[in-house]
Amino acid sequence: MAARLVRHVDDTWTAAGRLLAATQAAPPGEVFTCDGITYRRVKTKHDSDPQRWNGTAPPRAENLTDGTRIHTAQAEDTAFWTWAITHALRLTGVRIEELLELSHLSIRQYQRPNGEVRRFRSCSNATAAAPAAASRRTW
Repeated sequence: MAARLVRHVDDTWTAAGRLLAATQAAPPGEVFTCDGITYRRVKTKHDSDPQRWNGTAPPRAENLTDGTRIHTAQAEDTAFWTWAITHALRLTGVRIEELLELSHLSIRQYQRPNGEVRRFRSCSNATAAAPAAASRRTW
């Protein structure tokens, strides 16, 4: 089961990356094919406002088979974070509660005496402070 999940997550992220690249390469209105599916690069009226998108409109594609529109950068971003969470849970052994508490500040660096820099993660549980607070309670 876990191997199938990992394979699915890997494949989904890879496919989303290919669709994003194909969408970005196509000018608005152009029809293109990615992974055997035909798409059209679309541009909405909101995409025409350069201030809204900081000069670069998001890449959107319309699946010509079923008519669904996909914000391909958002789809690739979602696929990446699904991949990252799945692999973090699988490879580190942290619980979902600990994963939710990770941030860039949770990655620490240690420099060995020989100059080599090693990185390690530091997981702290939010309930770790609970015993200290509980000991101050008066009943």
